[in-house]
Amino acid sequence: MHADAVRQAEEPSISGVTVDIGPGDCPSAGSETAITDANGYYAFKGLAAGKYCLRIDPAHVSPNEAILMPGTWTFIPGSHENMTLRAISLTAHHTLPGQNFGWDYDNLPLVPTPTPLPLSPEFTLTINAYCRLGPNIKYDDYATELAGLSFPIVGRNLEDTWYFVRLMDNMRCWFAKQVATASGDLSQLHVFYCPPLPTDTPPMECSAHADRASCSADTACKWAFTTAGPGYCTDK
Repeated sequence: MHADAVRQAEEPSISGVTVDIGPGDCPSAGSETAITDANGYYAFKGLAAGKYCLRIDPAHVSPNEAILMPGTWTFIPGSHENMTLRAISLTAHHTLPGQNFGWDYDNLPLVPTPTPLPLSPEFTLTINAYCRLGPNIKYDDYATELAGLSFPIVGRNLEDTWYFVRLMDNMRCWFAKQVATASGDLSQLHVFYCPPLPTDTPPMECSAHADRASCSADTACKWAFTTAGPGYCTDK
């Protein structure tokens, strides 16, 4: 698969493969055979100490042809007619684990590139802004948040002019759409409906201020923005 001599987690084992062992130096075979199990393991028991040669023949009307072909060795390349050979030495009363081989089947389908998951909707403030109890400046502000902060978007209003965001696990409120940049998958946002708008109007002493500077100078008043852009002075 990766042809790097390392068994990767996604690389499957191959069962039913016949492994030959023969005495002495390679090439040698025919002394005994073992069959790989469901996990790709094989074993020879009762061998005397000494030199041996492991061999796997993937073709030539061997039992392995129907299992392995077409393909090629990636670890311990075939040294003779695509057979793979490995010299080993055994000592008395010891096992020799880890005698692995790597095989790559021809014409395997390409592993598809996973489709990235849609990004969760998020709202990043471009200016300092109030987060309100409803999608309109007539609702009371719940919190004031600073430009640059980001919050998960929970939903939107029907007109798609305000976003309902989560400030913390149990704190949610509304930001006007124009005070931030939204990102992520916004196509499946839930629509949230809100109570009727408050009917209170700004008191005359605050609404009499014609600009932000004069409003800000009055400690009983504050300057608020409408969704259309212009502001007005209202009571605190």
